Amino acid sequence: MTQRYLRTDIWLLQAIVSGDRGSGASLRDIVATGDGLNHAIFNDEELESGFARLTAGGLIEERAGRFHPTAAARAHYEKARAGGGNVYEVRDALGETLDAERWMPETPVPDPRNNLTYPGFSSAAADEARRQWHDEAQKIIAGLDTGRKPKGK
Repeated sequence: MTQRYLRTDIWLLQAIVSGDRGSGASLRDIVATGDGLNHAIFNDEELESGFARLTAGGLIEERAGRFHPTAAARAHYEKARAGGGNVYEVRDALGETLDAERWMPETPVPDPRNNLTYPGFSSAAADEARRQWHDEAQKIIAGLDTGRKPKGK
């Protein structure tokens, strides 16, 4: 594939590598990890086109509905992490390693270049993954609130 990686592709790759616990990352894992990394939720276009570009580039493989980073992706990610830094700095380094387009404030959202198809991608499955993560996040937040005492007067 000759199309350059977009910034959202690098975010997606980072979420797949970080969300993989040895058995690949589910769509829900990717959504949750992506939110943790970027404080944002992937839209359908970012997921589907990103899966298409990353697969075509030999960076991810899908097996039994789970996404696995390839050895090449892991090597690029470890190289990016070797410089140290926070998740944003690692993402920047990964993007530089893969010659990804840098994000610019004028980049439209949704990006019209996110128009690729990925076999088997389903908006309904993506919606379900986002719902699962939302429900889980609500429980986490509720659990954090249970330990707080009301402030006195």
